[in-house]
Amino acid sequence: MPIELAIVDDCKEDREGFRKQIELALKDQTSSLKVATTCFDSGVALLERLSVQRFSVIFLDVCMNEMNGIQTAQKIREQDMGCLIIFLTYSGEYAWDAFPVHPFDYLLKPCAQKEVERVLAQIFKALKASEPELEVKCSRCMVRVLYRDIIYVAAEGHFVEMELRSGNRLRSSTPFAAFIEPLCLDERFLSCNRGVLINMDEVLTLTDGVFSMNGGEKFPLRQRGRSELTNRFIQYQFHRIRQGG
Repeated sequence: MPIELAIVDDCKEDREGFRKQIELALKDQTSSLKVATTCFDSGVALLERLSVQRFSVIFLDVCMNEMNGIQTAQKIREQDMGCLIIFLTYSGEYAWDAFPVHPFDYLLKPCAQKEVERVLAQIFKALKASEPELEVKCSRCMVRVLYRDIIYVAAEGHFVEMELRSGNRLRSSTPFAAFIEPLCLDERFLSCNRGVLINMDEVLTLTDGVFSMNGGEKFPLRQRGRSELTNRFIQYQFHRIRQGG
């Protein structure tokens, strides 16, 4: 499957010029990864397409009419925390405003060909060592979430709620057991109580048998098997330290 790449810029000359730079850079790439490029003249047009198609990489102009690049990125992050967003801008003054949407990189216009090649090389490297994703059914749409962006998953009545590092909270009607099945195969996730699965990378403290999570939630360890679960958490933290995590 090719890498789906989007270029979003309301200036046709800039958009087409950057597309040609991408094509030129790809000719010199030794990567076996294939790329399919789609251009959009606005953030609105991109968001409409995202309802039926996912892009792994999005080059996004910051200054656009109707909906600027940062507003567009905020909408993208509501449904996809995994895609790589690279901002295109004539000025670096928007860097702080863009920080909450976790951009992969910035390119200053007019883009130097060497910079385009550098970013593409980093993109290929990141995608080859990509983080696993969870596909979540929310209402009528499917959302892809990186494992590392999950703080916890909890059963809430007939629904499953998932808290993300971005502060977003997703709700799904998928049964809890089916929802967490793929996550349980990853060593960083721990079922600490009935209907609760936590990401141990997102634990701030474990005090008196209660996990305090990034985001403010607190989850007690279940009584049954508490010693085993506590030991598993401690061993995981030691493993992270040894690995430099």
